[in-house]
Amino acid sequence: MKKTLLSLSFFASSLLFAQAPTNGLVGYYGFEGNGNSHNQQHNFTPPSGTETPSATYENSGKIGKGVLFSGDQALINTTLNDVFGTNTPITISYWYKDTQNTQNTYGTQVELFGSFLCRYQGALKAEINTTGGYINVDSQYTYPEPATWRHVTITYDPANNIPLALWINANRLPIQASAGRMLKPFIKAVIGNGLASSGNLHAQKGYIGMIDEMFIYNRVLSASEIESVMFNTQAITPPLLSAISSVNINNTRAGVTYTVNAQNETATSEVRYGTSPTALTGIVLGEPTNGNIDTPQTVTITGLTANTTYYYTVSATNASGTTTSSVGSFTTTNSSAPEVPITYVNGITFGSATINYFISPNTNTTVSYYVEYGTAPDQLTQRTDVAEITVSQQFTTGTSIYGLTEQTLYYYRVVASSVNGTGYSDIGTFTTTAAPVYIYIDPVTVSDITDTTATVTYSLNQGIGETSVILSYGTNENDQTEVNVPGSNGNAVTNTYTITNLQPGTDYYCSLRATNGQMIGYSLYSYFTTGTLSNGIVNKLMVQLLPNPATDVIKITANQLIKEIKIYNLQGQQVLAASESTINVSALQSGAYIVKVTDATNNTLQTKLIKK
Repeated sequence: MKKTLLSLSFFASSLLFAQAPTNGLVGYYGFEGNGNSHNQQHNFTPPSGTETPSATYENSGKIGKGVLFSGDQALINTTLNDVFGTNTPITISYWYKDTQNTQNTYGTQVELFGSFLCRYQGALKAEINTTGGYINVDSQYTYPEPATWRHVTITYDPANNIPLALWINANRLPIQASAGRMLKPFIKAVIGNGLASSGNLHAQKGYIGMIDEMFIYNRVLSASEIESVMFNTQAITPPLLSAISSVNINNTRAGVTYTVNAQNETATSEVRYGTSPTALTGIVLGEPTNGNIDTPQTVTITGLTANTTYYYTVSATNASGTTTSSVGSFTTTNSSAPEVPITYVNGITFGSATINYFISPNTNTTVSYYVEYGTAPDQLTQRTDVAEITVSQQFTTGTSIYGLTEQTLYYYRVVASSVNGTGYSDIGTFTTTAAPVYIYIDPVTVSDITDTTATVTYSLNQGIGETSVILSYGTNENDQTEVNVPGSNGNAVTNTYTITNLQPGTDYYCSLRATNGQMIGYSLYSYFTTGTLSNGIVNKLMVQLLPNPATDVIKITANQLIKEIKIYNLQGQQVLAASESTINVSALQSGAYIVKVTDATNNTLQTKLIKK
């Protein structure tokens, strides 16, 4: 007796930790009330319109939560019909628990509207609508005691002489249905109710009870596999697919974009295509993905025939199973439409980039072309201005894009159109750089002036990285001595440097230049006069200009009364004049300018202004 008990214990343990098969798994629904327990591509959603809202998720499910129906609720799917045809085998397997007898004629748990169902009609029964009429398998199970969980599996095998089978608690019922094949594909899949001919919920098909752990396969499971499904305790999380679309369609190629979420595993993906939705014999592989983030993918299908409609599906597979999209389609252009065979990007900055490309008109015609771009391959919502040219041969050109966001991955493609059709480049990518940090050297003062020395004090702003500074000084702006002075490691800092070996009683100019490898910042020119051996310190006109670089308004301060301020471009042309110390420079174009300041005694000082 002990040996028998041990054998039974081992058998129960092996079932307890069983994992459901994933081969042919079209949809798994754990009904936990969150996105991770549903199949994204073929999900069940609440009915639309004025019908009763979705059923509710309760903690008393078979595993975790389950979905509870109250007789007037349902979950509906409209994409599973893309997977199943009249010749497609089907397995639907789930747990159910009645909460009360509805006293209705039909208490429908699952209905593939117009073709296939499992419902109460005196007793629980499975039924299909076939070419020979309705055939069914009846069980002896009427409404059981509340809180009694039962496992039901329905299989449809069109290649078998006995196509319909009903399994209760992993035991196949001996009742056999007559032969027959499903009459037509279903329109909608419904859980917890059924539909009337109008397409709305049927008044007498509502189920009252709970359903949990539903598996849907596009093949017939074996007895041992049904047992594994019944005792499955692991969440089945095949990859998620979304944002599927065809792009870049030319006369000989097309692209397919999609997003894969590998569900914390490693996933592979592929696009199958062909000229018939039932003969997708071509295959193009995507890139492997992993983790739990949405990863955009783009594959290019080549060697296509012009003016031809192609059909395609996208599949993604991880260790838990495969998710396959519904069938999409695209039509290639005619052979005379323009093509964009090559693109590349240069001139990438933090806010701009230049897209370069080749366009083949394929005939002597007028071609209109532009670049469309965005932050996702299926969201190329921004576009450049349309350009136009009349040509007969391939030509090369480029388009610059401005107003981009720093450190951002962008997707782009080139669109070229003529009277013969429209061609697209492959989708390309580029990433903008980090915006440079402008360097400000502010304020700059000269103090402790003697007959042979002077001390320069200056400040550098924070966040500019490793920065070097060069001090230039001399008796005029064109005769300068340069020396390396203290810089910054990225923090805001105030430094001093003492110039030595100066000539007594001499006028000097000095300025500072700082660079961090990306940007260069300049100080204002400062003017000072060394003392003579007899009179010590002498000061003349000194000026500060803030901010510099500037965007709109600058303010000039001086140690003397300002008489006049003039601003010149680098060609020596005067562009602004003022007598006030605050000047609006917003109308100036970006670039470098010379600011000339004259005081009341006609002393002058020139300094450089950078206009952003």
